[in-house]
Amino acid sequence: MKTLLVLPALTLALSFTPAHAGLKDWLKKKFFIPKVADSHVVYGKSSKGALNPKNVKVFVWNIYKASKKGFLGDFARHAKGSDIFMLQEGVINNDMDRALGLFPGHRFDMGISFINRSKKGDLATGTVIGSNVEPNYVLIERTKDLEPIIKTPKANTVGYYPIEGSDKELLIVNIHGMNMAGDEAFARHVDQCLEHIKNHDGPAIFAGDFNSKNDVRINHMVRGMHKTGMVPVLFRDDKRRKSKFSRAVIDYSFVRGLKIKDAWVLGKLKTSDHMAMVFEAEISDL
Repeated sequence: MKTLLVLPALTLALSFTPAHAGLKDWLKKKFFIPKVADSHVVYGKSSKGALNPKNVKVFVWNIYKASKKGFLGDFARHAKGSDIFMLQEGVINNDMDRALGLFPGHRFDMGISFINRSKKGDLATGTVIGSNVEPNYVLIERTKDLEPIIKTPKANTVGYYPIEGSDKELLIVNIHGMNMAGDEAFARHVDQCLEHIKNHDGPAIFAGDFNSKNDVRINHMVRGMHKTGMVPVLFRDDKRRKSKFSRAVIDYSFVRGLKIKDAWVLGKLKTSDHMAMVFEAEISDL
């Protein structure tokens, strides 16, 4: 309820108060958007040269900026043994450093969407892909659309990972979907991500917090996945995050060229407002 009430109130303030220009300047300074060239941050170093196609464990979680008490323990316990990490609302701070440091032999690539500047310091946030395998290539890109009021984009982190015994690569696309900007902005964001999958000859994973909070968004997403050969991962113990208002599922994992061996949701986590999705798969498109 708070989000829905605050945004219209702030919109009215921007439209009708004499301080309109001053408030806009303040928001622009507070929510700073660095150049894309300066928005790729790398933590750690991978210990392996290629993925084992027989078994790939993937851990997908919106971590709520690693801000809740007990996050480190949950992250260490539940992400153990993961070959691929796909995190949304990753941050650059001491807690995140400690969390990623729990997984030596992994490289984490973060794409910064924006930096929140405050008296406590700058807090950069974005999407993160991690792996124990060195990527062949990582791309950071942003949405052209911006979230309203604060005027910030979303960042996609896209990685290409080598596979043992194959010339093909596993494409990984991590999304934190457009939220308040509207359904058309959401559709453009999904299409931007799907373009990488459309042009990729090989297996792919497309997962994250889609913010697919209504039927219009879900239908567009499903059509796009169908066109590119992506299929949803079906989870046991399925307690994925749902929209508080529509009750639509907003966290998804889609795959192409992978055979799912097991998939589950960590439905009892209390260290984020989202539940982690975990699945183990065999890469079949070699």
